Amino acid sequence: MTGSLFSQYISQRLSALDLQNELKRLIRLYNEAKGTYLLVYAVDFEKASRIPGLSISLTMNDYQIIHELLRKIDQPILDLYLETPGGSGEAA
Repeated sequence: MTGSLFSQYISQRLSALDLQNELKRLIRLYNEAKGTYLLVYAVDFEKASRIPGLSISLTMNDYQIIHELLRKIDQPILDLYLETPGGSGEAA
């Protein structure tokens, strides 16, 4: 396999739905390999650049959303991946 995975995805010109399905597949493989549950919480950096005044920093509202998601997970081991430009340390 040549090049990075990212460059391969770009060269395939996958649709947003295809990329979403690939992300789900990779998360499933990660969970199986580690015996854990990976929760990915990422903001849309591009959306923020298109909508003036939109805040994408982590807030206590995000905390509430993540808390509700975690309450539904029946897995003792959790990995959490946060992708934000910063925000509230308390929320993180």
